[in-house]
Amino acid sequence: MVDCLTKKELDLCAAQQRLPEVLTSYLDREVFHGVPEEIMGFLSKIAVFSEFTPDNCDQLLGISSSEEMVRYLKSHQLLLEGKDDHYGLIPLIRSYLLSKLGPERSKLFKKDGTIAIGKGSLDQAINCFLKAGDRQTLADVLVRFGGEAVVHGHWQDVAEWSDSSYRKGNRD
Repeated sequence: MVDCLTKKELDLCAAQQRLPEVLTSYLDREVFHGVPEEIMGFLSKIAVFSEFTPDNCDQLLGISSSEEMVRYLKSHQLLLEGKDDHYGLIPLIRSYLLSKLGPERSKLFKKDGTIAIGKGSLDQAINCFLKAGDRQTLADVLVRFGGEAVVHGHWQDVAEWSDSSYRKGNRD
């Protein structure tokens, strides 16, 4: 299974959902026009998170001002969904921002995967490494944590990770 996943071709351009040009133009012109460059940079980079906290953002970006950025986004009612201290970007906006990332995208998804491992969220880590196209780290994570899960009687988790990873790879 690990061999199959790591040999699967993952084309990042094909993996991202493409937005119609007319929609992209609308978002550029009507939604993001006038948004400060610092906020746009922050939004684009944190788009790798499916869900985040300001602490996650600080860790990903190596900064200490994410709380301030999130406050700005909330006060201007910009693109956030959330409850308490956990947020997510509106899915359409997240797709748009991810499409703007360029070569930084893979590095940020890898870092998100590492953050997810540290928090024990292996499903998220696996998805991040798939999106980053990092087949080697994906294989290492599956072998390292899959074996540990099986030893502790959690073979169903390994099957679920494998299934979700395979489906995600095929979908993207």
